Amino acid sequence: MTVFGDDSDGEYGIFVLWDSQAHAAAAAAIIRPVLDKHLSGNVQAPPEARLYEVISGSPADPAS
Repeated sequence: MTVFGDDSDGEYGIFVLWDSQAHAAAAAAIIRPVLDKHLSGNVQAPPEARLYEVISGSPADPAS
C-alpha cells in the first residue's frame, strides 16, 4: 500500500496493487466499511474509490 497526498489542497489517497481484480473486489468488501468508519467525521466528502487495470509493470522481486 502506498499513501500519497498534497497538503496544499488537502487531497490524499492510497494505492494498493492486488494480484487480481477478484482479490481487489474481495478486499474492498472488507476494507471499505472499516475505512468509511475511520474517516467518518474527519473528511469533507465521502472517499472516491476507483479500480484501474495495470497496463504494464515489473514482477515483484522474490528476494525483497
